[in-house]
Amino acid sequence: MGEGKEIQEKAYSGIEWCYNQLEGEEVKSLFLICGMLGKFHFFDDLLKCTKGLGLSLFEGINTMEEARSRLHSLVDKLKDSCLLLDTTNKEGLKMHDLILDICIGDVWNWSVKYATSKTLKLKLSQTNQLDQGLQKLMKKSEKLYLDVLEGVTDIVDQLDADGFPRLKYLHVQNNLEILQIVNCWSSSHIAFPNLEALFLSNLDCTKLGPFILDHMSKSIRDAAVHYLFDEKVGFPGLEKLVIKGLHKLTTLWHTQLDPNSFCRLTEIFVEDCENLIHVLVPRILKRLGSSVKVLNIRNCDSLEAVFNVKETDDALLLPQSAVIFSCRNLCEVQIVNCRCLKNVFPASVARNRNLEKLQKLWIKNCKMLEQIVGEEVGVEVEAIMPKFVFPSAKMVLLINLPQLNSFYPGMHTSKWPSVIELVLFNCDKLEMLAAESSCYQRQHHQLGMPTYNQDSFSNLEILGLDIKETLYGSLPVVDFFKIKQLFIRCQRITSAVPPSVLFRKCHNLETLGMFYGNFEEIFIHEGSLGGEEHLGWTLTRLKYLDITGMNKLKHVGKDKSHLAAPVFPNLETLIVDDCPRLKNIVSPAISFHNIVELQVTNCDGMKHLITYSVAKSLINLEKMTVENCRRMIEIVASDDDQGDIIDGENEITFSRLEYMELSDLPNLKGFCSRNYHVRFPFFMTISVSRCIQMKISFDGYIMYDE
Repeated sequence: MGEGKEIQEKAYSGIEWCYNQLEGEEVKSLFLICGMLGKFHFFDDLLKCTKGLGLSLFEGINTMEEARSRLHSLVDKLKDSCLLLDTTNKEGLKMHDLILDICIGDVWNWSVKYATSKTLKLKLSQTNQLDQGLQKLMKKSEKLYLDVLEGVTDIVDQLDADGFPRLKYLHVQNNLEILQIVNCWSSSHIAFPNLEALFLSNLDCTKLGPFILDHMSKSIRDAAVHYLFDEKVGFPGLEKLVIKGLHKLTTLWHTQLDPNSFCRLTEIFVEDCENLIHVLVPRILKRLGSSVKVLNIRNCDSLEAVFNVKETDDALLLPQSAVIFSCRNLCEVQIVNCRCLKNVFPASVARNRNLEKLQKLWIKNCKMLEQIVGEEVGVEVEAIMPKFVFPSAKMVLLINLPQLNSFYPGMHTSKWPSVIELVLFNCDKLEMLAAESSCYQRQHHQLGMPTYNQDSFSNLEILGLDIKETLYGSLPVVDFFKIKQLFIRCQRITSAVPPSVLFRKCHNLETLGMFYGNFEEIFIHEGSLGGEEHLGWTLTRLKYLDITGMNKLKHVGKDKSHLAAPVFPNLETLIVDDCPRLKNIVSPAISFHNIVELQVTNCDGMKHLITYSVAKSLINLEKMTVENCRRMIEIVASDDDQGDIIDGENEITFSRLEYMELSDLPNLKGFCSRNYHVRFPFFMTISVSRCIQMKISFDGYIMYDE
């Protein structure tokens, strides 16, 4: 292994020596362009690419014939230097794999379809860092991807006043030693006048300084504060900013910024910046209020504020001046894995209709989050109760927020009239989301439960929540008649009685998921409820049923005495997972005639999946999956458990079955009892794995011998 690596290093050194011996920046630039195009490409693609980049290769050339002749001459020089290979096709150009690694590197995936674009993907090393030909290529590019190797301390050295006039997209990644992106010796600071998107990823270094290091400036940088952008950075056209893996970064923005920078920024993505304290501060909020649309913050453990509306260098913001920080075009906010964050929005940003275009709010795994909207310290309490209105919000997901106790800590009103999808999982302390009062009342005035705002969630179609038994009596909070998809987690229900009353309110329900409960049965007769008898109720529109993590479940439903008809007469997809005590999926609550997909996994209590009569009714079944049911002996059992045929027939035909998978069923001896024969369509896929006792016959039958 060591000898092979040594040979490879010698080969690389030889290739670099050949490159350094090339005479003229034009041929060096052409070599890099050939690397961009990949291992094999055509001469015409190379011609289009070089002309598109506008390099000096064709200066003084006026005809296409002259251009082709000039390019052929340069290609011949690369072949003479063994940097390009001869091919049988005169119009084809080929580069050896080792040379390709040196030229571009193996980090970027490149396709010839980009041959006519002005895109450059480079693996930057000490060897080519200061290459003039490379810098010319970079300055002519519209899209620039740079993977930065060890030893490179800045991307561009000695930047002139022109900067990168054509660059629209810049992606820089992977360096532990970088000091700055641009090492500037010019007084000009508009280095990227047309840049629209900036990606910085995995530049993890305590030495990383500002984006541009200006040697003409005498300012002294505070070593304790790691910021990225200051007044020397000119990004007047930047629309998308992605910062990832800058672990020492504490703030994105210096106190002084170029007045024309970031005014068009619409998308901000920050991820894996573990020392970042805040994202948006007054100096940037003042110019982003009308532009920013997407805000996505992930894995920032030290984050204290997404919106830091007050700082020591700014004047105290009075309530009437809070409109300065209105984000009226903000459409999407995602906050994930920010464990120190206690709230997302300050009241000044969220009050009234300042977030009127917010459509998606997704907050997940923030262990210390207490409120969605925080109370601003130092601001006098208003005489009028604050109002928070979200007229455009369609999706609200609040997941794994164990300390979340209210939307806002004080008296308030919030309205969510357009929400279609609402998910509240593992928010144990949250008792209400849309209300006219909050914990402030309960703590300080000891009043009763807050009242719900009837204008909120009236258009809800998708609902996911943890069910409490105490919710049974307060379900009319939302309009359940409009709900089409319902996902409930039942861990917090201590009784064995399932909340079937909840389903009965969802007459338009199409999808139902039930997770992690202690029920022995899901559908049982519950007698009267609220003085009314509930017999014969059905969910005629339900197509999809998922039952997962029911540790005590023995029967989906077994008592036929008070079921006038199946609860699910039109079910098409049935999924059962991780129900270790479930004996089978047979239930009078389910009609199997319309089942198209059947999936059962991790149910070790099953000895068989279905009975003969149920198998006969699966006339529309197209896909069946049975996995990891370790006690299962057969898929189809006899109705009387004795193996006797009840109706005198002995054949089961799945005429529409297209795919069947049986895996990790160590005790499965066959598909059915020896008294039955199962016939499948000729054109179908059967996957059987780790079913060591099962036998498959050659004539299309699946059975077992005794």
